[in-house]
Amino acid sequence: MGIKILSSSTEIKSAIRDIFSVKNQRRVAIAAFVGDEASAYLPYPKGIELYCWPKAGGTNPSVIRDLQTRGVQVYFSDSLHMKLYWSKKGAIITSANLSTYALGSGGLKEVGVLLPASSININRTIQSLAARDAEEKELTDLEEAHKRVHRVNP
Repeated sequence: MGIKILSSSTEIKSAIRDIFSVKNQRRVAIAAFVGDEASAYLPYPKGIELYCWPKAGGTNPSVIRDLQTRGVQVYFSDSLHMKLYWSKKGAIITSANLSTYALGSGGLKEVGVLLPASSININRTIQSLAARDAEEKELTDLEEAHKRVHRVNP
């Protein structure tokens, strides 16, 4: 596999689905924000490692809970901004968060690059995140903060 430019949300979404389509391989999604319908972009979610920023208004705690029930291992990392989707099948570096707003009907203009998986040292990248498990207390706090943000900005 060479380098391929992904010039639209549709191309990015398709590439994510493709590299995550193998069930029994390591799959890692690193996205600043996780929003509505995130599971629609993650085929075979069980076992996926997901790293995101637990920022109210950006990451939807209900979606995080749904992904956890589907078997996604969720980790939090403060001030996370990168978007990287990785499996042994390939790696995507993109501007697109894991949400319908970015990958679906939101109409955002996104771009990405599909690379060979070996281009990314995924373990070193994850280590740089200083991530922690998404635990119940933090999810509950995120839910309360998320509600406050949406009361002010419906």
